[in-house]
Amino acid sequence: MKKSEIEIGATYVAKVSGKPTTVRIVRASTYGGWDAINTTTKHAVRIRGAARLRRKVEQDRLAAIRSLRQGGATFEEARARVDRDEQDLRDAAQDLRAQES
Repeated sequence: MKKSEIEIGATYVAKVSGKPTTVRIVRASTYGGWDAINTTTKHAVRIRGAARLRRKVEQDRLAAIRSLRQGGATFEEARARVDRDEQDLRDAAQDLRAQES
């Protein structure tokens, strides 16, 4: 990908520790690149260059709920799980921003 194509707040497939995983871009890093949150582990990662980002992930909330429903979860369980995951990502992003201050 190109640097100009990267959006803050968007989710991308990135190569982290040699494996493809999804990350959400939190902010531009003061040292270059971007600070991001690994959506699987909720750990902060630094993306140093746009070459590590493979493609933008276009999965919305409804698609995530449908995916969990296909796995056997009820609608209420799936919605609660998606809500919890989104809140965890917001909290991790807020912690990352607080460390900057």
